[in-house]
Amino acid sequence: MLQVAAVGEWIYDHWNGPVLEKEPLINALLLHDMGNIIKFRPPYLGEMADDEEYWLGVQREFVKKYGPSEHSATEKIIHEINPPNLEKVLAIYHCIGWHNTPEELSWEGKIADYADCCVAPQGVVGFEKRMEDLLVRYKKDGYEEGIVKSRDNAKDVEGMLSVDKEEMIHEAFAKTTREEIEVIQEV
Repeated sequence: MLQVAAVGEWIYDHWNGPVLEKEPLINALLLHDMGNIIKFRPPYLGEMADDEEYWLGVQREFVKKYGPSEHSATEKIIHEINPPNLEKVLAIYHCIGWHNTPEELSWEGKIADYADCCVAPQGVVGFEKRMEDLLVRYKKDGYEEGIVKSRDNAKDVEGMLSVDKEEMIHEAFAKTTREEIEVIQEV
């Protein structure tokens, strides 16, 4: 979530489009995967692999408290946290994913969806590599259609940046670790 927020902030900082609301955008990105522990299944990655029993207990507690849907859990957690501009944060959160067409999204929603599409479990990888990752990991019907929607959205977002796509990948994504800390300090 930190890396997705850092990518979103980088896009905000290089934006040449309509005026954006930074705080709800960054807050939505920081919170957008809060319920995802519900959907995790072994084998786990990173620190979850090191202490599997602990994380299974956390997962059980999340399911008990929020229910079996990671999306519903995330929405409930966002309500509990109650960030400033709650309704705007929720509206942006609901833009992330393949259920919307680019025409339906606000610019903050487009940026949120795009930023999420640039980060894989191993970190910031860029849009196309993430799309390849999703096709390999999930192999579900409808993912091709979702990728087409995401590519259309990516073209919209990339068209509003003050730098070209290659510069964005090299400049922004290389700095993500440092920017993660800065995003948290600012919000």
